[in-house]
Amino acid sequence: MKSFADSSFDVERYLSCRPSYPQEVYDIILAYHFNFPPSRSGPYKGGNSRLLDLGCGPGFVASTLAPHFEHTLGLDPSTKMVDIGLQPVRGEKVEYRVGNAEDLDSAGVGVGDQGVDLVVAGQAAHWFDHSKVWPQLTKHVRPGGTVAYLGYAELLFPSQPHLTHLFTSFSSSPPPNGIGPYWSQPGRGIVEGLLDRVPFPVMPTLRRSSLTAQVQGQGQGKVEVGAEIERVVGRRPVSIDEPKLESSSDTHNGYEKEWAPETAIRIRHTSSSPFLMRQHWTLAQLDAYLRTFSATHEYWRANPQDQAKGKVKAKAKVGDVGGDVVDRFMAVIKEAFQKEGMLDQDGNGSFDVAWPLVLMMIKKNL
Repeated sequence: MKSFADSSFDVERYLSCRPSYPQEVYDIILAYHFNFPPSRSGPYKGGNSRLLDLGCGPGFVASTLAPHFEHTLGLDPSTKMVDIGLQPVRGEKVEYRVGNAEDLDSAGVGVGDQGVDLVVAGQAAHWFDHSKVWPQLTKHVRPGGTVAYLGYAELLFPSQPHLTHLFTSFSSSPPPNGIGPYWSQPGRGIVEGLLDRVPFPVMPTLRRSSLTAQVQGQGQGKVEVGAEIERVVGRRPVSIDEPKLESSSDTHNGYEKEWAPETAIRIRHTSSSPFLMRQHWTLAQLDAYLRTFSATHEYWRANPQDQAKGKVKAKAKVGDVGGDVVDRFMAVIKEAFQKEGMLDQDGNGSFDVAWPLVLMMIKKNL
């Protein structure tokens, strides 16, 4: 995202205001990587376990998973993000480099015995050129290794669902009261669809049109994929109409045969099985979060006079009338939550926010 590389982008605000994935997300990734399916799980036999985080940003995911691996590398196109370089409290330090998922060779990612065991991409896969990324991953992921994409869709108010439309309107409407036209597409639409348009390198065995999908279980026989995944990670995967990976002849080269279709799964939020990243926020926290949006920064770039209004109003209380596009929305939200009894007359108080989550994962053949 060019907004994140812009000299005016406030990385410190981004670092302090973005939501954090719940521990369950990391537990699912690790359980899948080390324990699924039982017939092929476990660390790479050569040791020297390696983690690669693509589109790592400041390192939220990399620093959390790093203690489980001997070497961790985070790649991001933005120098400003890489310079933050969050480090884990314990374990080996994370190495950060500027690079992108479509060209792991240039980023110095190893192959063969120096390849990686687990590749993660948090809130980044919707920007990838998958026709280029999957061949690169095929080359750099060790046999039996895992690729896990995780992401989240648009914010909602889980305790006041009837107010979620207010945020949706701000996010999708045109100026002067929305930032809709300033989202980069198709990426924004892809992540809002919980990565349903992101293809695996092979057609998954578990998909909507498949009547049966089995995998080798703990015993001698095969078991239903959904049931086995639920046993291993605690959540049942969903079946969708899987998209087909579009590949050019010069990048294809039969790499799809390197991946195990029975291990390709999607775990995502549904109304019947909520999978949410939850926070409890004040007006000030919501305001700060909205100002980290790439669309907000693109709006300001196109409307500097409106951004100036926000700077003038910076010393006023969050939710007061006036200011820039974010201030105008916050005034609406303040009034709505006051009517719900969640905020007092001055806007003090807090409320629940949440984001629908998705994980899509696959393993390379041994």
